[in-house]
Amino acid sequence: MYSDRVLALALDCRHFGRLEGPTHEGLVGIPGEGEFAFFSLRIVDGTVQEAAFETYTCPAAKASCELLCRVIEGKTLEKSKLISDNDLLLLIGGLPEGKGHLAGLAVSALRSCLRGVKTE
Repeated sequence: MYSDRVLALALDCRHFGRLEGPTHEGLVGIPGEGEFAFFSLRIVDGTVQEAAFETYTCPAAKASCELLCRVIEGKTLEKSKLISDNDLLLLIGGLPEGKGHLAGLAVSALRSCLRGVKTE
């Protein structure tokens, strides 16, 4: 069963979608073929100005990605890179059995995003 916090985050996904003109993009998994997470960021002077995500419809995946976007906005790249799966699980207040790996999915997508700079 999902906690009230997870459900609230999954229902209030203000960061869901793709940014126009992102500076960084990253994907883990394959959309339409199971679990995936896609992040797009706008980074200016080493700070995350905006973050957005796409993922499949699982509430735990959506909540993890949403919370991660909220956490990294306004943070430096260095601080954003330090966030771990366990950090996200603690911040979200835990996930149901069998869903904990979805915090890791979100963090992996963020790390993929931070490694790759979008080229125009």
